[in-house]
Amino acid sequence: YLMSSVVEEKTNRLMEILITSVTPFQLLTGKILGLGALGLMQLAVWLTAFVLVLSFGQALPFLQGVTLPIDMIVLGLIYFTLAYFLFSSIMAGIGAVVGTEAESRQYSSIFSLVTVIPFFLIISFFTDPNGPVVTFLTLFPFTSPISVIMRVAWGSMPIEQIILSIAILLVTT
Repeated sequence: YLMSSVVEEKTNRLMEILITSVTPFQLLTGKILGLGALGLMQLAVWLTAFVLVLSFGQALPFLQGVTLPIDMIVLGLIYFTLAYFLFSSIMAGIGAVVGTEAESRQYSSIFSLVTVIPFFLIISFFTDPNGPVVTFLTLFPFTSPISVIMRVAWGSMPIEQIILSIAILLVTT
């Protein structure tokens, strides 16, 4: 949405009018923070719904014993925030550079494809969760949010790798 709105404002020449009131940095920062707040609100709604379902659904046999660990919530929020800022800044940059929305979608698809690589290699997460491929995906900033959440959800992960992954993602962002 961020990339599309930047491209649309640029092609409609609306950005030229907006730039008379704010700097380009302020405009893009406002867009990134606004959509980020919307994403966090969406996460809060999903989390609340999940907690309510778990609270009231413990009488149902398929929900008995299902819990939501606090460490997963914290990791999810950390990785959501860092990954959001990484990808939103890249998408805003793509939107500012390209001429048409079709062109911007072609460039953004490269990043989207890289992001889902952990799902293509999901068998590695089960068969060799501490192997070199999974460790690389955990540390590579574009795949680390999904990889870390998958590794923590399905088993243990060394805390050093989590800290290193967050640090690399933070520096990249």
